[in-house]
Amino acid sequence: MRKVLFITVMMMSVFCFSQSRYDNPNSYGNIRYQAESFEERAYVPLMMAKNKAEADKRHQANQKYLYELKKWILELKPQMSSSKHIETLNGIYNALTKVEDDYMPDYEYYKAFQKAENLIREVISDYNTWVQNENNFNYDTWEKEKEGSIVGKFIKVKEDTIIWDVPDMPKAISKLKIYKGWEVYVMEKTNDTFYKVTYGNVVGYVTKSMLIQ
Repeated sequence: MRKVLFITVMMMSVFCFSQSRYDNPNSYGNIRYQAESFEERAYVPLMMAKNKAEADKRHQANQKYLYELKKWILELKPQMSSSKHIETLNGIYNALTKVEDDYMPDYEYYKAFQKAENLIREVISDYNTWVQNENNFNYDTWEKEKEGSIVGKFIKVKEDTIIWDVPDMPKAISKLKIYKGWEVYVMEKTNDTFYKVTYGNVVGYVTKSMLIQ
């Protein structure tokens, strides 16, 4: 019975103390509740929204960069005839496709796409060099074939010219002047400048430019 009474008294004391504390707000000095302003309450979600918007913006920029690189590759491939260079572009294209659906706000994506762009430019540069070398090789081959094809044939001279006595221009002396359209028989290629020819009973040398154009 005493225990019950003691508990009851203690509960009443606690209740009275609690009531007196809130009934007299000055009993604890100036401590009081102040409601947060809208700006304070909105700060965290606003910052989160701002960060998300900035991340989305970076993602969209990187995604656009990726699409432009893929489009560039698709435009380049039909212009190339080298399987080696086309395969390299295919590899870059496939690598870009693998991350196409990623959320890519990080700067690391941008750096990766820059590397891809630089690699594409290297492929273009290397391809242009390859084409130049191929053209030079084909031209040289074509020139040799063309030069060889006139030996043992009658060829019309392209312009009025001279049949010279020796295949050495500083020392050469004119043997006969011939005119555009006249035919000479080409005996052999003497050097890079002269062919040995005959016209009637005259044997001498004519420059390559008069026989081949």
